[in-house]
Amino acid sequence: MKVQRQTEAGYDDVECQTPALVSVTAGVVEPRYPSFKGIMAAKKKPVEELNLAALGVDAAAVGQGGARQETIRVTQAEERQAGEVIEDEGDAHDKIIEFLGELKIV
Repeated sequence: MKVQRQTEAGYDDVECQTPALVSVTAGVVEPRYPSFKGIMAAKKKPVEELNLAALGVDAAAVGQGGARQETIRVTQAEERQAGEVIEDEGDAHDKIIEFLGELKIV
């Protein structure tokens, strides 16, 4: 399976074996900011650190060596192009319909 993943730096081309689970969400690149209450609660919680041996995980099965996917290449995202401004002289709707027809949207 080949997938293009959008990131802030551009696109990552990812390739993996099937069966695979792929999920897509809207706004995946938009950050979620914590609330003030959540920040204060997180300061009080203890952080437990475990190593691979404590988890019973083989070091070769995790990280780059254990990855079942491979990033083929990373490319820059295309810059947005300027749109077209249509002056309304009473026939703007015809121009918009013609424009959408050229794009095969309508």
